[in-house]
Parts: sequence; structure tokens; C-alpha cells
Amino acid sequence: GGADADAVRDFFRVLSVGHTVVPEGDLADPARIVYQAESPDESALVLAAKALGFFFCGKTATAHRIRVCDGEPQQFEMLNINKFNSTRKRMSAVVRTPEGGLELYVKGADNVMLERIDKGSDAQPVSEAVKMYGKEGLRTLIIAKRTIPEEEYAEWSRTYHAASTALTDREQKLMDAAEQIERDLEILGATAIEDKLQIGVPEAIATLAKARIRIWVLTGDKQETAENIGFACNLLTEEMDRIYLVDDRVEELKKAVDDANLKWQYTKSEVPCEKLSLIVDGKALFVVMRAVENAAATPAEVDLMLAFLELAKMCKAVIACRVSPDQKRQIVAMVRLHSKPTPLTLSIGDGANDVPMILEASVGIGISGNEGMQAVRSADYAIAQFAYLKRLLLVHGRSNYKRTSAVIMYSLYKNCFLVSTLFLYSFWTGWTGTAIFDSLMLAGYNVGWAFVGIILYGSIERDVSAKAALQHPELYATGARQADFNLRVLVLWEATAFVHTVLCLLVPTYCFMGRIVHAAGYDAGQTVFGLCVMQALVVAVNLKLMLATANLTWLSVAAYLGSALLFIVGALSHSTWTLSSLFASESYVFYAVAMVLYESAATWLIQLLTVVIVLLPDAILAYLRRTYLFSNSDIVREMDQGLASSVAPDSPRPGSSA
Repeated sequence: GGADADAVRDFFRVLSVGHTVVPEGDLADPARIVYQAESPDESALVLAAKALGFFFCGKTATAHRIRVCDGEPQQFEMLNINKFNSTRKRMSAVVRTPEGGLELYVKGADNVMLERIDKGSDAQPVSEAVKMYGKEGLRTLIIAKRTIPEEEYAEWSRTYHAASTALTDREQKLMDAAEQIERDLEILGATAIEDKLQIGVPEAIATLAKARIRIWVLTGDKQETAENIGFACNLLTEEMDRIYLVDDRVEELKKAVDDANLKWQYTKSEVPCEKLSLIVDGKALFVVMRAVENAAATPAEVDLMLAFLELAKMCKAVIACRVSPDQKRQIVAMVRLHSKPTPLTLSIGDGANDVPMILEASVGIGISGNEGMQAVRSADYAIAQFAYLKRLLLVHGRSNYKRTSAVIMYSLYKNCFLVSTLFLYSFWTGWTGTAIFDSLMLAGYNVGWAFVGIILYGSIERDVSAKAALQHPELYATGARQADFNLRVLVLWEATAFVHTVLCLLVPTYCFMGRIVHAAGYDAGQTVFGLCVMQALVVAVNLKLMLATANLTWLSVAAYLGSALLFIVGALSHSTWTLSSLFASESYVFYAVAMVLYESAATWLIQLLTVVIVLLPDAILAYLRRTYLFSNSDIVREMDQGLASSVAPDSPRPGSSA
């Protein structure tokens, strides 16, 4: 009955009527009804209206029913709905009230709503309230309405119908139609919703920052809310210098970026400045992003974008507020396409608005939750909570990177070792075309003798435990530097293969002067010599993998030694009359070859000597590296095993990799 009774009634009518929520359950019992909404915010507003006496108790295809303060249900005819999207940042509904009037109910972000209010309305109190709510980290909406004359609605309805039935560019035409009627609004009030951070978010962000991961927050919230989120998740601190870019004028924006770059140019390095943060809004980004994917951009626009990128890379924290989904995507594209060296980008989000940036990034991660499943369906990986990102990257991501790198390098090494041996033997025999290895034994190399060990390595190998990887996130930095997968590492592995080739072939050659002598005193033949060399090669490649294994288990040892044993079994089986007659290309050329080789003690000693000579330099280098050129992971591994008491350094030692 107060002076504001009508405004209060209209405010809650907008909340309880102007939406697309679907009620489920017992519609007669407010305690047993469940609201299904496109977003948790919309559901929260309907629940708030219900708690204050405006109970949304049912809907049909054309109407919403509201029960006010346990009275009789009131029916609001839903004539048209202008849906929310990231461009409009508002939604509206044209309804016919129980009194018979036509009303436009609107709710949306303050920056678009304040532009559309009636000139006679006093928006200052609501604007200040919204700003105060934003500083508290609350998500805000402004609620407004407009009374529509019948004649105006009849004309606008034809425009809306034409837009809704258009065969081309329908979305844009619907937005243009909504723009015509969403004007001269009467402000009714504002709402503020607390969007709590998930448990573990601040700790996860702090840990990821220690891993030298650059963290940028891209949000559609207003500036005050975005800053509050930054403080809540420990991305911003009071000690930081904050650079604000909120101007949409090209000259002013360019001057602000250049001044900031000039002031902080001494901080340019691979490590961002711990005391510097950047807050930029959507209007400024609209100007900056003109050159991201535009081949016809002017030199001035390109210079502005590159200057902005340099400034952002200097900052410990970057927060972009009031950004649209496409602007989120453009920011990811800018970093991915214009940063040198080219970085790996990861986007993580939980809503439909995050889908474009998830698709644009090198790796996209979707969080399943109240915002729906659109992000999850579009992502490369899906997790239930943001805090799980820490384990996903620091444990699984790091381990898989190191394992995959080692598997690729080792696979190239072992095949280079084999092929180089064939090539060197051909050179030694004067290119006569004589094959040193039997074809069937050669075919079993990558599917038997040197197969099980590397598959097991790629599945279970880990240099440090999961607990240690989480406690020391700086170990993750090796992936960012590509320390385990680069040209230098490839050349080192291939050079090792060539050295091993020379040693593995020449040691048996010079020990037996190019032949294997049978116990009876005659030449056993080139096939026996080839089997001797190949067995030494197989044992060497498996023991080489054992040297590279940081987490030796009984299973891995069994796989490495078992592969060598499998070769012996294969050679003996192939040497039998039956198998030789089936698979040998000539008249049983491999018959009894293994028996001749294995009955001589000298051949076993020569094979042992060959393997020792091949791998001794590798073993010595591995010992020297772990003793004098140790890396962070070496220290952490020893700490994990109880062999060291010191703490791991925060950054890798010069010349070493973590």
C-alpha cells in the first residue's frame, strides 16, 4: 500500500513472468516444484520471486500463471519473447496482463539497459546500487518495463512476424525488431546474484601460476565484478599496479597502451612482472581486435594490436570484462597467431558463451555444471570442477607429455639403429646386396623384440609421483619450453643411434674377423653372424630404454628383459625345420642357425661385450648428468624416494631441463 507498491509489484512480475523457465513437479505445491532454466541465474530469480510471494505455478504454450501471496492464479498471456544472447545482453517479453494492458518486461546488463531508459527516469540510484553490488562480486541485472499502446504493438507485431519467418538472416532481423520496441524503458530496480567460486579455485590458480602458466580471465561480467573475482581467486592483489584500458577511442587507447609499454618496458622477459596487472573492457577490445583476423587491417590497427599484446604479456594477470563470446575467441586467436614463439593456448569454460574460445584454443576444456553441457560437448576434455584442472595439467598433462616425447624419440632411435646397421653392413660388403639379418627376424623387430617395452613405458612411466608433481608445479615448465621434444633432443637421440650402430657392428666383426667359427672348425656362415649382431642390437635397445626409465618396476624390468628372451625363443623356433620350410625365402637358410650360435660360449661373451661397449658411454653420461647436471625432476625424485633432504629450486639449473 505504499507509494512504491506498484513499482514493487511490477518488479516481481517481471521476475516471475519474463523468462523461459519450465516448472516441473507438483505445480500446486510450491515446496515440491522444480524449475528448469537455461541458466542458473534465471532460475534463481524465479525462486527469489516465489519466496517473496510471486509464485510461478504453471505455463502453457501461450501463457504463464502466477499466484500472488497465495491468492488466485493470475494469467499473463505471452505474446512475444525476445531471447537473450551475448550481443543483446538482455531479454524481453511482450505480455498481456490480467488487467488487459500490454507490457514489455525487460531485464539485462546495466550497460545496455541504461542506454534505453526513458529520459524522464532517474537512473542514478539504480546505477550506483549496481556499481556497489559489482564491487561485492555480485552479478547484476537491471529490471525495467514499458507500457505499449495497442496501435504500436499491432504495427510492431507485423515486423516481428516477418523477422521470425524470414528464411535468411533471421537472427539479425529478430534483433533489429527487438531494438525497435526496447526503448523508453521505466526502471523498476536491480537484482544481484552471488556467483560463488568453486571450492579450490584460488589454490588451483595459485598453483598453476607457479607452473609459469599465463592466466587470463575473460568474462562477460562488469568491471567491478570481474575485479572482485580476480581478488577472490588470488589473481589480483592489493600490491599490484593495475593498468585500465576502458576507452573505445583509437587515439586515446593507443596512447594509453604506448605509455604503459614505455613505463614498464624494463620488465619485458619470459617471466611476467609480479606487480603488474591489466584490466580491459569489451569496448576497448573491440578496437584492439580489429586486426586479429583481418587481412585488410591498416598498419595503425596492427600496431595497436601488437602493442596491446606486448603489454598483456608483461602482466602477471589479465582480466577482460564485458566481453562477448566472439571477443573471447578473438583474444585466444590473437595470442595463438601473433605471439612469438608460438604458444600453446588452453581455454576452459562452463557455458555456451565459452564455446567459441574453447574451439579456438589449442586445447579446450569444458566444465560440466549448472551452465549446461554445451562447453563439455565442444571441448577436448571435460572435468567436473575447475580445481581438477590442477591435476589434469600438472600430473596427467606433464606425464603424458614426457612419455609421448620419449616414445617418439625412442621409436625413431631404435629404427635408426636398425636401419643404420643394415646400411653400414651394405657399405662394408661393397654394396653387394647381401642382407645381414634374416627377413623373418627382421620383421619381428617392431612387433616383438622391441615392442613390449616401449608400449609399457608409454603407459606407466613417471619420473616423479603425482603428489610430488602437485607439490612442485614448477616441474611443469619443461612442457612450455618444449625441453623434451625439440630438434636438439632429436639430433641427440639420432646421433646416439649412429654411434651405437658403429659399435654394435664393429665389435663382433673385429672379434671374429667377420665370421663365426663352428666348434667343428668350419665357417658357420654369414646368417649366424647376422643373428649374433641382431641379438646384441635387440638387447642393447631394450637396456637403453631401461636406462631412460626413471620409475623402474618389476613389470617394466620383466618387459625389457622379456623382450630379449622373446628374441631368443623366436630365433630357436625359426631355426627348426618346420618353421624354416614355411617362411624361409631360400632352401631353409635359417635351419639350425640359432643352435649353432648358442652352443658356443664365445658368441655369448662377444654379445655381452658388445652390449657393454654400446651402452657404457650412455650409462656414464646418465650418471654424470644426474650427479652434476641434475634437473628439478632429479631432485624431486630423490626427495620423493627419501634420498635427498633439500628442496627443489624454483627454476631449472642452467643447461638442464626439469
